Amino acid sequence: MSWKKLIPFIVIIVVLAGLAAWKKTAQKRPESLAVQARLETLAPQGVSKDEIVKVELYAGSKPDEKVVIEKQGADWVLTSLYDAPANTDTVNRFVDGLLGLKGEFRASADSDEKLAMYNLKEDQSFVVKLYQSGKTDPVLDLRVGKAPDFKSVFMRRAGENRVFVEAFNPRREAGVTDAGDDAVPRGTKWLKTELLKLDQDKIAKVAITMPDKSLVFERHEKPAAAESQQAQDASAQNGEKTESQEKKDAPKPPEYEWKLASGGFTQTFSDTDFKTLLGRFTNLYITDVVDPSKKAEYGLEPPQYKVVVTLDSGEETVLLGGRDKPGGETYVTLASDASGRVYKMSKYNFEQIFIKGSPLFTLPGLTVSKDDLNRIVIETPEGLIDLARDDQKQWQVRSPQAALQVKKQVIDDLVSAVCAVKPADYADPSVDIGPLNRKVTLYAGGTTHELLFGAESKHIEGTYFRIDGKPENLTLAGYDVKKILVSAASLYDLAVLKDLDKETSRVEVSSPDVTYALAKEGEAWKLIRGGETSDAKAHAAEDLLSEITAVSPETFRTDDGQAFAVALRLLVTTASRTVTVEFSEPRDAIRLMRVSDKPGVVFEVKADDVKSLFDQTVESGKAPESPSGSQPSPDAADAQTTPPVPAQATPAE
Repeated sequence: MSWKKLIPFIVIIVVLAGLAAWKKTAQKRPESLAVQARLETLAPQGVSKDEIVKVELYAGSKPDEKVVIEKQGADWVLTSLYDAPANTDTVNRFVDGLLGLKGEFRASADSDEKLAMYNLKEDQSFVVKLYQSGKTDPVLDLRVGKAPDFKSVFMRRAGENRVFVEAFNPRREAGVTDAGDDAVPRGTKWLKTELLKLDQDKIAKVAITMPDKSLVFERHEKPAAAESQQAQDASAQNGEKTESQEKKDAPKPPEYEWKLASGGFTQTFSDTDFKTLLGRFTNLYITDVVDPSKKAEYGLEPPQYKVVVTLDSGEETVLLGGRDKPGGETYVTLASDASGRVYKMSKYNFEQIFIKGSPLFTLPGLTVSKDDLNRIVIETPEGLIDLARDDQKQWQVRSPQAALQVKKQVIDDLVSAVCAVKPADYADPSVDIGPLNRKVTLYAGGTTHELLFGAESKHIEGTYFRIDGKPENLTLAGYDVKKILVSAASLYDLAVLKDLDKETSRVEVSSPDVTYALAKEGEAWKLIRGGETSDAKAHAAEDLLSEITAVSPETFRTDDGQAFAVALRLLVTTASRTVTVEFSEPRDAIRLMRVSDKPGVVFEVKADDVKSLFDQTVESGKAPESPSGSQPSPDAADAQTTPPVPAQATPAE
């Protein structure tokens, strides 16, 4: 076929293509996604972010616990949190999200029951209010309900019943969950947590004052760099040029090193740990803001801690610190802050600024071979403890001896601790470390070592001590002190009644108030009282035995044989033994306790700790109520007329 015959077909195709293009452009353009989804603007029109001057957030169930953020100039301030600075970027993003709200209409909820389906009742919802400059009423007043899924949330405007679904969840953006105490917004979500941001390269001096020591570090130009610069200056004056000057006209930047100007345990210190200290000032953060009227409680009146950071320009930054107790919570305030705001800081950050002596300095310790150690004597105002190894190399308690089970783990921990004593800190020589009235003497391979302990540390959770009579004031961490300065009570297992509920067949109770016995017959317990036997109350025996086995004495002492008036006597019979337990009347909130199979020992129990036992002895001695609940059973009536057996004094052992 010739090309001339194809021309009509080509013309037809072009015409059809043109018609198709015209039809496509002539069609009505599709609706926008917002229109198709029936999205409605929830925020007021024509209001910009810059016009918003106040944000108010609270849980509808707790309207008094509000987070209020107000604009001061270009910055935001948490007026509900002691006027603490807010994170401007965080607040601005939140306001932007609120002003851009476009919700999809979901339903009309014209009753509380219907609103409750979406958690949009007033006392269920999360309230968000925005205030515009110059207006007292909020320009946006939202109620935020539950989230049907992670990508959406129900909300409505205040005073309206139309429920919308939105992707932007103001409740979640405020760091709030849906229930419990977490439903209440917290100001810390909005807090500007960066307290200091100094240029580390410009820091020239750091002076640190702590309760038991002071340190001053200064930056110095390295001698080599200084001499080289002097040589270059001299050459320049003589019209000469060094090789380096020919390559670069600008002088080499000086090199610096840090030196200890005053204080310290030694002149040598860990450069790595000191650089960590300097690095903290480049991004020092706080975690919360606290009541400035309670400075005394925070150790800030007067301040226990102080650090002065001096820049090479001479500008000083003064940070004051405090603790509620040694090793406790940590607080700081900037001396230059006229508002007097007090911040809570993490212990980790605080202790990197107000550093411990170790590992900054190498502190002297004590190392003893476990194989050589054969005796430990602990002398304290509370008494003497003497531990020694026997011929089989096993540790034994020589004093105080008691017919009690020894806690081997406590002795093992003690031995490990005294064989590797590593101080955590130190105190300046001028610091009063208290009376050294607790001594631990170690006998090892013909040598003797002494650890003398004084007062509690003023800086860390620990105790001041000295080694072998040397004058250095060292500090041992609290967890090591607990392992070494053990009490006599900690060496023994004082839970001497813990197994009296195993295969128990009888419990006899005698006190000035009540006398009875509980005896087991088969699987049932019987109450024997006033010469009559009846069924015991449900769980009467189990509850009483549970209270007996829970008794945990505070300490013990050698039985001096003196009798005490018995306030309660228990006779417990098990498959393997019969044990008598006697309690005295309380004195100074303490009851004495004797146990028949622990001769030579008197235990001390806090009166409050056994109050429930005394109450249970009365309760377990009651007969069950009659089915009608109106008339007592014969056994119970008889028990009411049967006088209790009087308690007698325990004779001397």
